[in-house]
Amino acid sequence: MVTTTRTELVKAKLRAVAHLSILSLLISGALFAQKVVRKQPPPDANQLVRDVIDNELKSDEQDDSRWMYRAQRQEGEKSTVKEVIETKECEVDLLVSTNGKSLTAEQRQEEHDRLEKLVSNPEEQHKKMKEKQEDDQKATDMFKMLPDAFLYQYSRNNRSSIGLTFTPNPSFHPPSREAQVFHGMEGTMWVDARKKRLVELDGHLAQDVQFLGGLIGHLDKGGRFTVKRREVSPGYWKTTLIDVQMNGKIVIFKSISLRQTDSMTDFRRMPQDLSPPQAAAILKEQVFKGTNRQVAASGVAVRTGN
Repeated sequence: MVTTTRTELVKAKLRAVAHLSILSLLISGALFAQKVVRKQPPPDANQLVRDVIDNELKSDEQDDSRWMYRAQRQEGEKSTVKEVIETKECEVDLLVSTNGKSLTAEQRQEEHDRLEKLVSNPEEQHKKMKEKQEDDQKATDMFKMLPDAFLYQYSRNNRSSIGLTFTPNPSFHPPSREAQVFHGMEGTMWVDARKKRLVELDGHLAQDVQFLGGLIGHLDKGGRFTVKRREVSPGYWKTTLIDVQMNGKIVIFKSISLRQTDSMTDFRRMPQDLSPPQAAAILKEQVFKGTNRQVAASGVAVRTGN
């Protein structure tokens, strides 16, 4: 009698454990399914792009941070490296090297004199800032076009980003020359769907683009345009690559030619109230540091004061 009772108790415990295990598996499966559903992108790819671009524009309007970074440019056979500091008045930059070679003493003196002229002349600062603002406005206008100028489809995902393909929207009518070039592209876009940020845009001209029948400019089919962005600090996203490889004749951006690659690295946060003279002092300290002895030996006196 006792043996039978103990056997029944053991069986009851085993049944209870089995039920708990099944229940646990069901709950885990449900939670996993919820996570999978949450990771799925919105059904409308164009709406996702619209959400991302709206967030990019809103973040840009609210961002008043200042940064120092290294800018590398390849234009034809010429390559340059500059250190750049953003200030409220304008960007202040100093050349570090050309075609992989450090500056000569004479080139350092020329850079020093150019920098002194910029930081002591408000008109020069205003001119430089105006050109940047014009380019920034053109870039903003192109960003605003993205949700309407193209038709999007989901292509593939990875752990952190969602990939989409895009083709020109036949219902969209470009309002400007810049828009006409942009609208002639097709390619791929990568977005961080969780943070609603643009990660990469890679497009190529699917057809020749002519302006007034080619009288004022044209771009040939096959030209490419690539932009990459990343989070350089929590909450702060910056463009780290602009690669333009076009064949033709037209000016879109004052600071970018048709065959040019710009890469931006080593982003460092700077004080918001930094003035151009203060920025220049920081640049000269970093770039010219350790070179004064060589300059003195060459007989060229570089002035490193403000």
